[in-house]
Amino acid sequence: MSIFDSLRYAHKVEFVRIPEIELSNKNCFKQLLLSMKIIPIKNLTKYLSLVICIAFFSSSLQGQIEFEILSGDAQICAGDSTLLSIDASVDSVQWSPTSGVSMPNSLATFVAPTQSTTYFATLFSGSETTNVRFQVDVFSAPNLGNDIVVCGGSDIEIDLNNVPLPTDYLLTSNGPLPISGNIRNIFTVSTSAANLGTFNLIASSNCEQTDTIQITVIAGTPAIIDGNFVDAVVCPGDAVSFIETPQGGQTYEWFANGISVSNTSVLNENPTVTTTYVLAATGAGCSVPTVDSVTVTVNAPPAISLPETLLACQNDFVTLGNNILQVGTEYSWSPSDNIVDPTALNAELFVVEDETYILTATNGCEIRDTVDVSLILNDIEIDMDTIFICKGESATISFTTNPPSDAVVWTDIDGVPLANVGSPFEVSPLDVVTFIGTVENNGCTHSDTVTIQVDSLPEFPEIELIELDMMPPICQGDTVLLQDNPVFPPNLYPDLTFQWFTGDTTMVPALPGQLDGFLTPDSLLQVLFLGQQSQVYNRLNINGACRSFSSIDVEVIPILQVEIVPVDLVCPGTAFAIMTELTDPSQTPPAPVDPNDLEEWDWMTSSGTIEPADEPFPTLTVGESDANVNVTAEYRGCPIMGDTIVEVIPTPFPIFPNDTEICPGQSVVLNSNPNPNTADFTYTWTTTNGTTPNELTGQENDPNPVVTPPGSATYTVTIFSAACNFTITEEVSIQVLDRPGTLAAPLMVGVCQDESVTLTLEGQGIDFGQNAVFTWTPTNGGEALPPGREVTFVPLQTTTYIIRVTNDCFQDEFVGEAIVTVQQRPAVTITCDPDLDDYSEGFEVDLIVEPNTPDVVYTWTSDNGGDFSANPAPTTVYSVTSQGIGLDEDTDLVTVLADLNGCTNSDTKIFNIMAANVMLPNIFTPGTTDNAVFRLRTNAPINITNMQIYDRWGNKVYDNDNAEQEWDGNIDGQPAPSDVYIVTVTYEIPGQDPITDSTDLTLLR
Repeated sequence: MSIFDSLRYAHKVEFVRIPEIELSNKNCFKQLLLSMKIIPIKNLTKYLSLVICIAFFSSSLQGQIEFEILSGDAQICAGDSTLLSIDASVDSVQWSPTSGVSMPNSLATFVAPTQSTTYFATLFSGSETTNVRFQVDVFSAPNLGNDIVVCGGSDIEIDLNNVPLPTDYLLTSNGPLPISGNIRNIFTVSTSAANLGTFNLIASSNCEQTDTIQITVIAGTPAIIDGNFVDAVVCPGDAVSFIETPQGGQTYEWFANGISVSNTSVLNENPTVTTTYVLAATGAGCSVPTVDSVTVTVNAPPAISLPETLLACQNDFVTLGNNILQVGTEYSWSPSDNIVDPTALNAELFVVEDETYILTATNGCEIRDTVDVSLILNDIEIDMDTIFICKGESATISFTTNPPSDAVVWTDIDGVPLANVGSPFEVSPLDVVTFIGTVENNGCTHSDTVTIQVDSLPEFPEIELIELDMMPPICQGDTVLLQDNPVFPPNLYPDLTFQWFTGDTTMVPALPGQLDGFLTPDSLLQVLFLGQQSQVYNRLNINGACRSFSSIDVEVIPILQVEIVPVDLVCPGTAFAIMTELTDPSQTPPAPVDPNDLEEWDWMTSSGTIEPADEPFPTLTVGESDANVNVTAEYRGCPIMGDTIVEVIPTPFPIFPNDTEICPGQSVVLNSNPNPNTADFTYTWTTTNGTTPNELTGQENDPNPVVTPPGSATYTVTIFSAACNFTITEEVSIQVLDRPGTLAAPLMVGVCQDESVTLTLEGQGIDFGQNAVFTWTPTNGGEALPPGREVTFVPLQTTTYIIRVTNDCFQDEFVGEAIVTVQQRPAVTITCDPDLDDYSEGFEVDLIVEPNTPDVVYTWTSDNGGDFSANPAPTTVYSVTSQGIGLDEDTDLVTVLADLNGCTNSDTKIFNIMAANVMLPNIFTPGTTDNAVFRLRTNAPINITNMQIYDRWGNKVYDNDNAEQEWDGNIDGQPAPSDVYIVTVTYEIPGQDPITDSTDLTLLR
């Protein structure tokens, strides 16, 4: 475990305030110790110094301008631009380099580099400056290399990732060269012996950059190389070997950086620099060699250098080297104990002993160097980091130094020196204090600290005893509160704790402790407990190193054990004295207590009497049942309770049957008392049944006789006790039920179709027996009715039902019949003549009922109060009547009710009614076809009571002259001249008052 891993498990460190100080080297910790009010504990003083200094370095950074990058690093095509943008509150800004920068003094600028470029924006605000870095990369153009000559059938691999910043490239050909790619920017171009010639191979990118080479395909079979050589990384001078399996008819030659190094298929080399080896294989059929290559990268060994020796102070940090970090190189130190980071190049060592340390550097090649670290002894170890004392006590500070001869300088936290300090030495501070011991040897300085934590306790008043159930005394089992109310500010005693225990204060339990009997935690200032016995209760008050005791003696009155002396069985009414024995269970052994020492006696009994009830030895007079005897009293103010049961010789009262009605032939137990007490009582049974012998024969003295009465009878039992000298006489009557009765006549019920009917057996004056259940079964094989004394249902047809009853004694007994007659409702439909969509007021319509069923009474009604020529009748004439005279439109509902023996049905006809209109023509032309005579024009049947026509001189030319009530234009048989005449007419619309009207009438010939 490293030093800093161990810090996780170090003791608690208390830091208060760290003033702002400037720390620039590892001696910063000395300044820190002198400026702190409370010093961290011993070991952390050593281990935290570097960390604290680093923390101060970080916190002391000044001049940082706050900013936010809105648009930053980018990759673009050559010739394109991109936006670089910063959000900051500054006085000015300067971009560099300025080449390609559109606004070099603005927080936002476009840049258009021709190659990948790093830009810096320097922000200025007052005396503060900040540099912001941006990287803009420019995609490179593709590079296909030189023209290629191959034999037909060869595959050519093209790798376009050979440029500084490749993008996505596309490879095409102007000839029959299939191109495939399996990874980004790596393509395989295939040739064929059937397609010889020169072709262009073009590489292009989305940045519109291109490169073109020529591929010449010639005749001949290419040589084959199947070595699949893998690139390698080696150290300088390491051996490498590449072997190609020879093919018949092929020659081989290896080249290193263009120089021939072997003319066989095997290459063995020891490169000292990175080298690409090329194998050229030539076959007999093709003059162009087949080429494959492999690159051997020769790593430069890591460069490290360590001093031979280092002289370092004990308990200080030292840097083990001053080397330059090399990218790709891994470093490790051994041994790693006490090294802050064993993988750091220039590691920090916490010096605790003489040791040789080895640095190993590896980048594929490994190199080592060593440094000897020699320790300058200089240490001080104070035995305890923190000492706790109670105010007024003294603390002993013990310490050791290394070397032992080191002189120690002691100061307090404020730097005030301590005089005449021995080893060890005692101090008696009144408040928290920290002392620093410092030793120096050969320029090495080391310090250790100790803090004296001074504690105190508040004043505790005397503990009060509070009994929560009632006023004192405290009885065994009572809930008791022990409390006192010290007055002290809680913030001054945050660590104050308590521990309750019983016994004397020399028996302090281990903390934390658990004690029986406490209802609340035994670590509270106040506690609740159940009083069990008299004893001393102590509370240990603890605050740091301070302890005190608070105690109280609690007396608990025991609850006495009560025993009422039992008695034997007694006869009812017996009187005798009750004796009581009392013992104190808290004594060993339990001690008897005189009942006369108790007070407040209270005796009670559940049967009989007990007197006097307020004395210790009362007399109990029992009743006829067992007596539950209870007693309460007080012993030294605490209650006692006792009880007993006095058994009374039970009087065996007979238990007669609950159900005294039985079926014929059924047996019954006359006395079901399971404890007849035959030892003390004798039984004698008699019956009113006059037959001899009777059903009691042989059971006259049986306490539980079983009888089968031939008929209803009364049974008497006499019970006699010779021991208690008393007699009991009881009787019970048993009724033997009769067979269910039957109906004198069938139930007759008539009902209309679709109506419900109720059949009931109530009120028939018939006894159907106990728990009678009735069934109603139709004789026509239909579905039975629900069981019951009364049923309600809707019959579908006339049916006879057989009624049967099942009761406690009889099964499916015939009761009678119920005949339900169903009267069908008459069918009825109204037919209108004429049958129109609309009718006018007063129009008469023939109404006909279909079918016309004999014995049915048909009654007509109209919602508008219309008239019917015959009512009731199956056929009638209805005069169309409007609800409101003169309404343009109205409706009327005409209903016919058909009644057949009280069963009815109905039909309704809706009449749409138009208002009656009467028009008096004002012109007519006698002798024409359409207008030959003058008459009233109307849509309703009207009654014209008077119509006269006068000429212009007042001469009457027409006066109701014909039954048609029309004028043909003649006067006394001669044609009337063309002229204007006056027409006066009086007419009646059915249901309305007479109307008189007049008009001018022009006669034209």
